[in-house]
Amino acid sequence: MVGLIIGSISGSTSSSATSIGANAGASITSGIDNTLIGQNAGSSMTTASSNTALGKGCLTTTTNAFGNIAIGTLVLANLGTGVVQAGTVPSCSYNIGIGDRVFTSMTGGATGGFENIGIGNNVGLIATTAYYATAIGSEALRFLTTGIANTAYGVSALPNVTTGSNNIGIGGTSGGDSTGLTVTQCAPVGLGGGGLGDAIRTG
Repeated sequence: MVGLIIGSISGSTSSSATSIGANAGASITSGIDNTLIGQNAGSSMTTASSNTALGKGCLTTTTNAFGNIAIGTLVLANLGTGVVQAGTVPSCSYNIGIGDRVFTSMTGGATGGFENIGIGNNVGLIATTAYYATAIGSEALRFLTTGIANTAYGVSALPNVTTGSNNIGIGGTSGGDSTGLTVTQCAPVGLGGGGLGDAIRTG
């Protein structure tokens, strides 16, 4: 699909849609309230709703995710199929990514990939099923994969946390000396920030 579509999409029951760019929103059937601008933005969406994708390759693979905001290049590009489970937030939903290649590898799976916030380049680049992550600053949580509820503020903050959870890093490269990649409930603060094993314990 090439061109501009504003309003309903031909051949579907979708409404309140804005699609601008080659293949943007090309597969939507009944999803509503999506804004998809850029080449391949939301190109695999079918029933997905209330998503905003601004930029080439944003939200490309998800079919039914809900309430995501992706602004930049390849942001949330590989987000998977959202799964609703009783009493929890649906997987692959309510994520915010702004920058270049933010949460690009996030797939979400059946139980993850929700309520993450990433701002900056290469933030959470290889995260797959992480959730409740907040990362602000280029390369923050760069190697996070499945960890839960990690918070990183600053360039390259918490760069070595992979599967660890409930960590807080404040300041550029905070936690950068750590070799404890699965450590939990630590809070390195300040430029450099030392290793997570020597940081303040929380909780």
